[in-house]
Amino acid sequence: MTKRTEWPIVDGVPLVVSIFRPPSEQWEQWPVSVAGFEVKPIVAERYYCESHRVQVITSLECVQPEDGTPARVEYHLSVSAIDVDGSVMRADEQLAQWALRQFGFAGGLQDNHVPSGRVRNYWRPIADPLQGQECPCVDDEPAMIEMQGDYTWRGAR
Repeated sequence: MTKRTEWPIVDGVPLVVSIFRPPSEQWEQWPVSVAGFEVKPIVAERYYCESHRVQVITSLECVQPEDGTPARVEYHLSVSAIDVDGSVMRADEQLAQWALRQFGFAGGLQDNHVPSGRVRNYWRPIADPLQGQECPCVDDEPAMIEMQGDYTWRGAR
């Protein structure tokens, strides 16, 4: 009898939760580099939609909340626009929401911590009871508002 593997294997363990992927053929999968990630993702893929000039990195990441609660795995979608010269730039919220709908990603919260960041980061815990919980930084760190109120990041300038 042949053993059949149903799930991708990550560090020797079957990954039974999948990242969000776009169902549409208008999205082209591109190579992804995780060099800039604060924590190495469990799995990550990058997609680009030429008609909207937007890219999405979709991943699963182990998050250690700053409030001391146990680590947990969260979905993370990072959305950015691509300029005509190929450079990465911040997408407006309307474009980002369109991209999230394309991936079927709902219920995530935007949480950005990079001053003048070029991406919008959306997070959602996998565990249902943890859905909708905001990062403790919302209460602890000042909100920096940019793009006439369309983009917020947390931290100090």
